[in-house]
Amino acid sequence: MLKDSVQAEREQEADCARIEAAVRLAETAMAALVGSDEAHRRRCELRDRTILTVADVRRNIVRRAEQAKETRKELIETFFQRSAPSQSTDDYSAMLHDIPTSALVDHLQYLIGPPS
Repeated sequence: MLKDSVQAEREQEADCARIEAAVRLAETAMAALVGSDEAHRRRCELRDRTILTVADVRRNIVRRAEQAKETRKELIETFFQRSAPSQSTDDYSAMLHDIPTSALVDHLQYLIGPPS
């Protein structure tokens, strides 16, 4: 599970880089074209390719966000299956909701304990 979250963060960073690269490539190529019918057709092609790339990256981002929500839910359920009943699920869920992903990974490592 920990490796999955680290991998998801790497994929997220790679997708952001893909978006930036697609936009830069499109801007460069569009700037090089001059006002003719062929130029207009090529600008439309560039626009369409850029849109498709960004749409693909957005799907990846949404998929990873859903996986992160499911992982968070599993972490909470696992914690409460192992923890004392004195701490309420709602309090712990509210606390986890406000913690950044990297801190959640650190918290998970703390809960699991040192590697054997």
